[in-house]
Amino acid sequence: MSGGFPEISWKVTADNRLVSRHDAHFPERTRIRAYAFEKAELPISRAPAAYANLVNHSDFPTLYACESPWEDFAESFATYFHVVIDRRPWQIIITEEGQPDRIIGSCWGTPRCRAKEQFLDRWFANPTGK
Repeated sequence: MSGGFPEISWKVTADNRLVSRHDAHFPERTRIRAYAFEKAELPISRAPAAYANLVNHSDFPTLYACESPWEDFAESFATYFHVVIDRRPWQIIITEEGQPDRIIGSCWGTPRCRAKEQFLDRWFANPTGK
């Protein structure tokens, strides 16, 4: 990688693998496969823990963003546009039997996604880079 958005959350290891900077505190991340359905590696029972680690130990705006730098940019772009530019609400509601619902709000406007928000603020202000 040569700078820019991916380096906010991703790094290249000595053996040339691309990994998240958050993996030490977000073990579910490597098992997330959005839209995998029956091939999903992360059981639904781990969703509450995955969302807790998303919020507490990462700067990814969504679980889908955790899959790769490309999904990270796509989800960051889409949710930033939706929430910041279009001023629309975004949230995930986790419902567990016998537990109160947990609401996960947007990361935009919070310290957790500050570096990505600053990148996208600059990008949208000057999308051609000139």
